[in-house]
Amino acid sequence: MIAMYLLPVFIGGYAWVTYWLLRWLRACHPVFEKKPVMALIIIIVYACLFAMYIAAVLPKGKVEKFFRIVGYYWYGVSVYIIIIFLTAMLIRLIVLHTSLGQADILSDKRFLPIVGLVCVVTMAVICIGGHYHAKKLQTTNYEVTINKSCDLDELNLVLVADQHLGYNIGGEMMTQMVEKINACQPDLVVVAGDIFDNCFENIEEPEKIAEILKGIQSKYGVY
Repeated sequence: MIAMYLLPVFIGGYAWVTYWLLRWLRACHPVFEKKPVMALIIIIVYACLFAMYIAAVLPKGKVEKFFRIVGYYWYGVSVYIIIIFLTAMLIRLIVLHTSLGQADILSDKRFLPIVGLVCVVTMAVICIGGHYHAKKLQTTNYEVTINKSCDLDELNLVLVADQHLGYNIGGEMMTQMVEKINACQPDLVVVAGDIFDNCFENIEEPEKIAEILKGIQSKYGVY
């Protein structure tokens, strides 16, 4: 319900971002001043924004899968778009109210293209780096002392969480995860949510992934 109330704010915010995107592109090259080109850019931006909603009304298939994957990635990219955009607007506001603004730096034709390019490159580096690190599973070790009598002196427990199986995460990642778990030689494995991402139907070859997960080796079992 809250998401429905926030949706108009989100759409309005994207309209503001799109406005500055078009200004930047027009400052970079005259071709972006043509109305058909601007219309195409607006359509692409909002198609990405509503990709998840478009996928929801499409029949299952390659087109539906394409829009759903675009939607998943775009939500992540949107966070950085908004952060970088707000940062750029803040810097612009500071420039306007300092001696830099009096030096007419904002009126320089090179200012907007350069600032826009810096924003785009920054966002691209962050997103590409995030995608790269998302594919690399990390193991974090904790030592927890429990003041309670027990037959065991220690227990090697592995906690696995937020697998988010779906279009983006599949068998390859689960194979890496099982190898990481087994390398820890666990006494006990606990699997927490979220196991799949939104819909179980989004998981490709769930039977194959189930077989991969059966490869987890644990002394006292997997829960």
